[in-house]
Amino acid sequence: RRMVARYDVACQRLAERQYLDLAFERRPRVPPEHYLEMVARKTGALMSCAAALGSIAGGGSAAAVVGLESYGLELGVAFQIQDDVLGIWGDPALTGKPACSDLIRRKKSLPVLMALADQHLASSLEALYGAPDATPRQAAEVAAAMEQRGLRQAVTLAARERASRARASLVGLGLARGPATELESLIESFVARDR
Repeated sequence: RRMVARYDVACQRLAERQYLDLAFERRPRVPPEHYLEMVARKTGALMSCAAALGSIAGGGSAAAVVGLESYGLELGVAFQIQDDVLGIWGDPALTGKPACSDLIRRKKSLPVLMALADQHLASSLEALYGAPDATPRQAAEVAAAMEQRGLRQAVTLAARERASRARASLVGLGLARGPATELESLIESFVARDR
C-alpha cells in the first residue's frame, strides 16, 4: 500500500506539472525559480518516486527511503536541465532533433527564461518567439547570442549543482557497494549526456 500511495501521488504531480509546463509556453514571462519548481514536481517527482519505490521494495530503512527520494528528485531536475541545454545547443546528429529545436518550438526552458531576464538578450528572444514563422537561422543567431552571454555555461553548471546534491543524498545511507556505484554512474550519465 505504501508503494501504491507514493506512485499515485507521483503520477498526480507529474500530470499537474506537465500541464504547467505547457501553460508556461503561453506566458510572456516565467521566473526561473517557478520553472525549477515545476521541473522538481515533474521529472523530479518521477525519479524520486522510482528511487523511493526501489528502496521500499528492497526493504530499505526509513532513512534510505528518504535519502533515495531526495537523490531521485535532484537527479530528475539535473536530467531536465541537461535536456534544456540539448534542446538549444545539442548536436542534431546525436539528439535526433533539429538544431535549436526548443527555440523554434518557443519552449520556455531554463536557458530561455534566463535569457528573457537578461536585458541584452530579451528583445531578440521576444522577437523570435513573436515571429509567426521563425527560421532555423534566426533561432541559431539567438542561441549563439545566449551562449556568448554565458547562459549555456550557467545552465550546465546548474545541472552539475543538482547532480552534486543527488550525490550528497547518497552519503551515509549504507548502500551496498555495487548499487551505490550504479547510482553514482547514473548521475554522471544524466549530466554528461549529449543526446
